Amino acid sequence: TFADTQRLNPDIEGTFTYFRFVTESAIFRFNKELEVLTSVSSFLADTNCSKGSCLFNERTCQNGLLMGAICKGDADCGGSVCSSLDRFALLGSSSVTHFSIDSKDYIIAANYWDGESTAVPSSLFEFNSSSGEVFLLQRIKTHGARRWKFVSLVQQPFLVVANCLGPAILYPWNASASLLQTENAAVLDTPFCQSSIDSFQVNNATYLLVASYADTSSGSRSVDSYLLKLGLAVDDNVVAFGDGTHIQMQRLLGQGAAIVQQTFQTRAAVDVKHFVIGEDRFVVFAGGEQGIPSSVYRADAASDPPIFTHHQDLNTSEVTSLHFTELGAPYLIVSQQGSESVMYRFNGLHFFVDFSENVLPKDTAAGQRIQVSNVQAVITFKVTTIAANAEEYLLVGRFADSESTKGALLLKAQHDRIEGMDGPISIQMNADHVYVASLHSRSLLVFDRNPDSGRLILNPSASYLTNWTLRPLTDGSPAGDGFRPPISWGYPLHGVQHILFSPDQLHLYAASSFDNAVAVFDCDPVTGKLTLKQVLSNGMEDSGKTVFGLMGARDMSISADGGSLYVSSWRDKGVALLGRAVDGSISFVDAIVEGTRLIYSFVDTIQNSVPTPDGSFWSTDT
Repeated sequence: TFADTQRLNPDIEGTFTYFRFVTESAIFRFNKELEVLTSVSSFLADTNCSKGSCLFNERTCQNGLLMGAICKGDADCGGSVCSSLDRFALLGSSSVTHFSIDSKDYIIAANYWDGESTAVPSSLFEFNSSSGEVFLLQRIKTHGARRWKFVSLVQQPFLVVANCLGPAILYPWNASASLLQTENAAVLDTPFCQSSIDSFQVNNATYLLVASYADTSSGSRSVDSYLLKLGLAVDDNVVAFGDGTHIQMQRLLGQGAAIVQQTFQTRAAVDVKHFVIGEDRFVVFAGGEQGIPSSVYRADAASDPPIFTHHQDLNTSEVTSLHFTELGAPYLIVSQQGSESVMYRFNGLHFFVDFSENVLPKDTAAGQRIQVSNVQAVITFKVTTIAANAEEYLLVGRFADSESTKGALLLKAQHDRIEGMDGPISIQMNADHVYVASLHSRSLLVFDRNPDSGRLILNPSASYLTNWTLRPLTDGSPAGDGFRPPISWGYPLHGVQHILFSPDQLHLYAASSFDNAVAVFDCDPVTGKLTLKQVLSNGMEDSGKTVFGLMGARDMSISADGGSLYVSSWRDKGVALLGRAVDGSISFVDAIVEGTRLIYSFVDTIQNSVPTPDGSFWSTDT
């Protein structure tokens, strides 16, 4: 550079050359025991190249004395093999697609750019799912390929590729050779730069969704995206569709053809995703520019052919990809280039991430903002772990812009079935935990709290559940004469009304109106776990006194010095005074109830003398 200006020195002369920086692509296996991904193979291992016998974009001699020399044919290698094999089977790949045919697994990579040109062939591999190895089978000529999709036309296998700098092409599959039939490929009428494709079937008819990013001739990004109906060529001008219909077309080239079923007005669409939720069929086009929303279209899942209408716009920006999953509820994950990606939840009517006027009352959770920057794509998968738990994971692929953001992230789904929170009536919290008392469940639930977002996650091991919470009594269960001890009715939380922290937050007090009691719990400052320490109930003996004033215990308050706990009781119409020890335990001191005559002092209202038998007075003054 010149004078530390980070500019090239104009006085330096040399030969112009290219530099290519290659990042390895690999296949990972999920370790169930450790819950981590480990690399099992690399796409660099798909050839027989050795000792420099393969050069980028060149044919080379594969063995013998001339191994590694550039050649045009076997004759140039002195009897050795002249091959175009090279280590660069993945060149600026936009995506990879897995599919299976006849119990064999395949991976096809959409190669977009090799650092110099977008006229880059895509690569087809056979994939050994046991070893994780891949074997290069075929290279297919593509032009800025963005995505491949496996489809079935009239029960015959095809693969279609979306090209940004060329039309989409439909290739029939040669089952005997396990290769694509490039000579019988059908060119589809897709005039714009295609960024992505998706497919679905209705009554055996195959439909292809095409997301258009821009018009490459004019540069405009406000272009139509398409819904195409794919068919199989019966002869030179008749196309058959999977639903049994036929149409006549102009002379066909290749085994497949397509008709435009519907167009969508989109801008810079970078991805498209189709999915069905209940009786609704959805299509989402992702807006790839800053401030451009992603558009949701809906159709009746039973309609044939499907007719989509605009349903909702999602507030997204610079989207890179879309992913749909059902993790207990339908979610649409939108990957974005900015500081966060968004997981939208479907509430039966709309997709949302934060609570709004569209959130139905039955919903107890919204979506999630995933605080990961520069996300390019995500996938979800479910695995039965060593512990026999069905766990769900989210793999986040991100574009590295610094040491802190390089690599992919593996996130584990956290979802809870909240039970034991019927009739929440009182709540206490500290920095890391939230405690909820539930009247009807007769329980104390503990939630771990994220201090930054405020989100709550149920902590079952820290919660306190009574016998009633786990197995409520009914007229028919359990069988017997009907008499059950207090413990069966949720003691000491039968009729819990109020919970209160001690000043140091190491103890939690619970007032229960049916048990006529105050329960004391120890609180672990780290885990938040509740442990029952003591129960003080009406009528029991405590330090030589009979406890009273706790009938219908309702509310509590602690004195400023922390030494006294006051309890209001609605059935006793009173207030009980309990002493507090340093360890959080309580003891009965006294109580006042309505109707009690209070003698709070003796007042001297007479003179200081008493009468004598003879009528005189004795002085009591001293």
